[in-house]
Amino acid sequence: MHKIIRIGDAAKTLGISRATLYRLVKCKALPEPVKITPNGRASGFFDFQIEQYISEIESKIKEQNC
Repeated sequence: MHKIIRIGDAAKTLGISRATLYRLVKCKALPEPVKITPNGRASGFFDFQIEQYISEIESKIKEQNC
């Protein structure tokens, strides 16, 4: 089962600000966050989405350092 990582925690995991995280969502580098609460105030990402993004970045870095 997948866990949901809140926006702030996702930003900390990635080492970026919340604003940068939202820019990544806007430019489609990250998917739209999922709503956690019915009123939509709380949202986050599935853990696999953050892990996938990190893997993609690591792959790009490895390709550039060849």
